[in-house]
Amino acid sequence: MAVIVVGSGELAVRLITSLESRGDEVILITPHVRDAEEFALEFPRTMVLSGDARDPAVLTQAQAARADRLIAATGDDAENLSICLLAREAFHLAMVAGLAGHAHNVRLFHALGIPCISCSELVADGVMAALGERPIAVTR
Repeated sequence: MAVIVVGSGELAVRLITSLESRGDEVILITPHVRDAEEFALEFPRTMVLSGDARDPAVLTQAQAARADRLIAATGDDAENLSICLLAREAFHLAMVAGLAGHAHNVRLFHALGIPCISCSELVADGVMAALGERPIAVTR
């Protein structure tokens, strides 16, 4: 399965590691040339591109038309949403998923039919679990 990951940093490292361990083909799009160079050295099996995934030419270069999935995991909720919409609408990816830094933005992703998780909710749940408390599901 070919999976496009958009983002950088530790989250991208963890996603690539997990996806490659499952046997998936990973294509990473990161906006920074230096990050792209470092990722290419660390993950030789991953195709790494530097560019803005909101640009159709960058998604074309990432072979989005043949990809099975796309995960938009940048630090910008609006960017993640626009990447998911572009991939789904212009490149007909059946499965796109986004990351929201702000929990209140999850509803917007879901309203547009895009699976999304909130970083802040996951971190809060993890902290509560570390304290021995059971996380409480909050809907906004």
